[in-house]
Amino acid sequence: KHERVERIVFAEISERDKEEYLQEKARLMFNQKRGLSGIGTGPSMLPTLPTSGNFIAQLITEDDWPKLQVNDIVSYVQRKADGNTNFAAKRITGVEGDIVEYKQDRKVKVSTGCVWVEGDNKAQSLDSREIGAVPFQNLRQRYVVSYNFGLLHFRWCGRLNDIPWLLRVLVGLERG
Repeated sequence: KHERVERIVFAEISERDKEEYLQEKARLMFNQKRGLSGIGTGPSMLPTLPTSGNFIAQLITEDDWPKLQVNDIVSYVQRKADGNTNFAAKRITGVEGDIVEYKQDRKVKVSTGCVWVEGDNKAQSLDSREIGAVPFQNLRQRYVVSYNFGLLHFRWCGRLNDIPWLLRVLVGLERG
């Protein structure tokens, strides 16, 4: 029944909308089977990540906190001044104990239990330079792959030791 309704609606939409629909459906199916895909939007990580696209990421657990490294791209819960929250993705530029230089000669020591994150597109990024260090418990995922089939974009964001994990996830032997 749902398949029939899908066919009727599918016939009535533009080619671009069909492509976006198929990408979203593929992402959702992948996510349901593997538990690790998501969608990212926004210019703060250009040119590394497109303004819209998909990613494959490992969930971050408390056991992973000591393993986080400078240059990892992570998603985290960002608390805004108005009390609302949203998810953001940024690059780790400092881990606990590091001295990070920002804003022309300003330095800060990253607090214990936190990471310092910055967008690759500094001019359009709300990050640790404005909100301070991000506590470990706000971290959600570490990006491994970013892709957007419509833009023919594929970028490796992980580490070399992520390759076996990614292969196990893609063939269904492990969940993210």
